[in-house]
This record gives sequence, structure tokens and C-alpha cells, in this order.
Amino acid sequence: MLNWRKYALPVISWLCGRKIFNRLNYYQMMEHQNPEHIERESQRMLSEIILHAYKNVPYYRQVLLDSGAVRNDAVILEKFNNIPPLTKDIIRTKKKDLYAADHNDRKSFVNTSGGSTGASVSFLQDAHYSDWQMGMRFYYNGMAGKITGEPEIKLWGSERDIFMGSEKISTRLRRWLFNIHLLNSFVMSEEDMANYVQRWNGIKPKYVWAYATSIYEFARYVESSGVEIYKPRSIVSTAETLSEEVREFIERVFVCPVYNQYGSREVGVIACQCQEKKGLHMFPLLNIVEVLDDNMNPCLPGQMGDVYVTNLHNYSMPIIRYKIGDTAVAAEQKACSCGRLWPSIESVTGRFSDHFRTRSGKLVHGEYVSHLFYAKDDIKQYRAVQHDYEDVEMLIVPVGTPSEKTLKEITAGMKLVMGENCNVTFTKVKNIPRLASGKYRYTISELTEGGSKDMSDGN
Repeated sequence: MLNWRKYALPVISWLCGRKIFNRLNYYQMMEHQNPEHIERESQRMLSEIILHAYKNVPYYRQVLLDSGAVRNDAVILEKFNNIPPLTKDIIRTKKKDLYAADHNDRKSFVNTSGGSTGASVSFLQDAHYSDWQMGMRFYYNGMAGKITGEPEIKLWGSERDIFMGSEKISTRLRRWLFNIHLLNSFVMSEEDMANYVQRWNGIKPKYVWAYATSIYEFARYVESSGVEIYKPRSIVSTAETLSEEVREFIERVFVCPVYNQYGSREVGVIACQCQEKKGLHMFPLLNIVEVLDDNMNPCLPGQMGDVYVTNLHNYSMPIIRYKIGDTAVAAEQKACSCGRLWPSIESVTGRFSDHFRTRSGKLVHGEYVSHLFYAKDDIKQYRAVQHDYEDVEMLIVPVGTPSEKTLKEITAGMKLVMGENCNVTFTKVKNIPRLASGKYRYTISELTEGGSKDMSDGN
């Protein structure tokens, strides 16, 4: 069958005034350039966003002057390392002081992240940023073996389906246009997964994009039920940390390679695996990624450090040296056997989540819980613990006193998927630490056996 979308999508994008495929072509042109040329382009983009931040963003004007990164309206990149990190706390407290003065002219919109450490933040993005980000998504799809327009399944979370029963017509139209089919992973019963098998086999996806724990649970169902499943060309696991043990299991069930992708709502794609699976490629023409030790020095190859990201294209709200909350292992910078000359990191340790389970056997994805905390400015951080089928405790680090509205909304959201008999309690704590391994689990189910516990550190 003719893949008409491959030819139509670039034209439709152009007619809509978007530059998604221009950005895709740019990434494809740059992927085999020598590292020095890539570095020069990256530094040029970095200088432009820093100068824009200095001239247009109240928070950054003084910060960039104090750090020495800007002098006499000129950017001094040698002082980049003096710029203090941007943190979630700064985003919450400074709020609109981080917005560019011209953000309304850029048709900016608000996005929200649940955060890798159970801490929600809100931020601005715009079409310029989205074009660069979507261009990278198309580029990475190609790295993972997808041809534009081929059928894709997203085993992904959709709270709209749960809260409102359906998505907007515009969202459904966009999915149809891009040939993307959503299987809601926020709530998965055995009946849901049986239906997903039928839809999967009818769609015959060439490419699958999924939460790590969701595709793992679905693979367990496929194996245990003995059903036939269409074999896609590749699966991309994202949003959660993917262990080698879990990857191997998914690959065995679906008989296709599984690639690890690392990104966030704040800055989009950060790093991705190619077919060689030797570390994760970073893309310094989209984001500059630093892996730094406790003294803010670059980590040596094999050393674990905190991840800091500078986005090069969000002019509505520049994000410079953002401490994203994950840790990564630095890699030796050498040419990958895939032929692409992007720099790499060895691995990423982000967040881990347990599915919650109802008495009837339904699975509720931990990411659903994180969505309940989106834009809740009176809660700094959380961890949800399921003690029993109808007993969920929310450990929260509050900002002042959380409002009754916030607590009621979270409680109602939990009862909607766990049942009206579910008892939701809130316990205030001063902080929620990582595990001894450095990993963070923002949902823990004491009812889980195997499953995502295989993805934790065994504690």
C-alpha cells in the first residue's frame, strides 16, 4: 500500500507555516559532519539564546551579568560554566520573571512536567521550539527504523480518556494524520490488554513508542496468554528507566529490537540509542547536556553525575543549565559504529514506577499519579505508596499549606481509577530521598510482585 503520508506530511506542515521538516532535513545534514563543525553550530545557537535571555528575561539579566557570561551586550562563552543552575524551585518562585518579554508575540503556551523526582513544574514553550523538537522526533524515528507515515502505536497515558471519556477532535485528527494509534496505558486490565492485542494485530505497527513499564506489562500478558502478536520493526522505551533484563524480555516477546529514549517535557528529546545500543546519542543542536559531579565539574567517562540541560530553541522561556533531576554516566567521546558523529552518554538513571493494582486485577500506571500533581504549586514533591488495594498514602513535601482544592482533586483522581472505596491519605514530610542506588521511585506498590520491581534496584 502506498505510504501517501510520507509525501503529504511535509507539504501539509509547510502550508501550516511550520518548519518541522526543515529541521528534520537540517539534523540529517548535520549527523555526519565532523564534531568540530557540530560544536561550532551548537556554540552559535547557545550564544544566541543567552543573548536573547539577557535582553528579554528579567531573571537572566542579572544572573548573566553576575556570572560574566555577558559583557557589553556580548556573550562570553568561556564563562558559561559560571552560570548558576536553574532548578525547579527557581522556576516555581520566579515564575513569570523567567518569561521572555516578547513571549506573547511568539504564541507561547504552558506545558507541565511531573518531573523525574516527583516534583511538578510549569513552563512556557512555543511553535519555534516545537518545530525543532518535532523535527528531532521525526529524526529519531528514522534512527529507530521508522519511515515517516508508517503506522505507529503509542502505548501511552491519556488522562483525557479517563476524565472526559474522549480526546478532542483536533487531537484525533492529528493522530490520524501522523498515523499514530493510542493504546491507553494509564489503566490496563486483562480485558483492556486482550482488546489491545486485537487492535495491535489490526494496525500492524511498524514502530511502537511506549512507557517502559507499560510495554513490559503488556509483554508479560502476551507471553502468559500465549496469543499471537504482530512483530513491529522496533520499539522505543521512554519516560522511565529501562533495565537490560527488561529490555531482553520485551525483545524476546515481540521479536524486535528495543531502544532506549531519554527526554522530558521541559526540553524534549535529550538522548537516544541507535541500532548499535552502545550508549545514547545526544543532540547538541537541540539541547546541550552536561553530566556534572557534586562540585559542578564535568564527570569523567564511567563516572555518574547529575544531568543539566540547556535548550537552544525555547525563546519564550529560556532554560539554561537546568538541573533536571536525573543522573547519568558520562561516556568516552568516540565515533559510534553507526557512523553518526553525535556525542554520547553511557546510560541514564531516571525514575522508576510501580503500577498500582486494584482488587479486580486492573493495572494503574504510576505516570497517571504524576499527572494528578501537574500544576499543583502548593506541593513541591511527592511519592505515592499503595499499602493495600484500597489504601494509598501520598507522601508530600508541601509549599506552605496545601489547599483543600488540591487535596480533593488528587483524591478524586485516585478514586476514579482505584474505586470509591479507596482510602487516600496525605502525609507531610520534609523531603523524599532517592534510593541508595541514586534512583528515584515516585510510586511504590507493596502489592507488586515482579513486574516493575525487576526494574528497581532490588530493594
